[in-house]
Amino acid sequence: MLSDGFNTYSRKAAEKLFAGAKVSPVLDFDIDEFRDAGSIVEAMHRISVSGVQEKFPAVVENGKIRIAAEGERSTHILKPAPWDKTPQHHWTARSPRLFAQWRAMQPDILSLQEPVKAYLDEIAATFPELARVGVAREDGREDGEFGPVLWRRDRFDCVR
Repeated sequence: MLSDGFNTYSRKAAEKLFAGAKVSPVLDFDIDEFRDAGSIVEAMHRISVSGVQEKFPAVVENGKIRIAAEGERSTHILKPAPWDKTPQHHWTARSPRLFAQWRAMQPDILSLQEPVKAYLDEIAATFPELARVGVAREDGREDGEFGPVLWRRDRFDCVR
């Protein structure tokens, strides 16, 4: 979504994002159709397993952004805008897919980027086999976003 009165990226944004190349700000595909195509877990796996937030590997081709194919090196990361309140982008819609991905991958260690306490509480309830270390940035305890590391209790011990 572009700001009112704009129909493309600003010159500064185009320079920073695409080295000045002209790239359409409109996707040629519906991200929700991509999500439902069964490719989501595989595409997210190619780019990130920390994924509290969805991310997709993307490339720019012929002035348009598209999802990178399997085995193709991506040059950009596509993710929903943080202000997007579309129900399927909300944590309650994303967490089941994320948890299914984690169950399938069975990681020994997870490093998460910027989850809030409510997300971590749900993760702890869903995955009691995982221990966690990390504090929130606002108060150094529980207020704000965390940068936690989680690990399998049966594989590792925390040494402080």
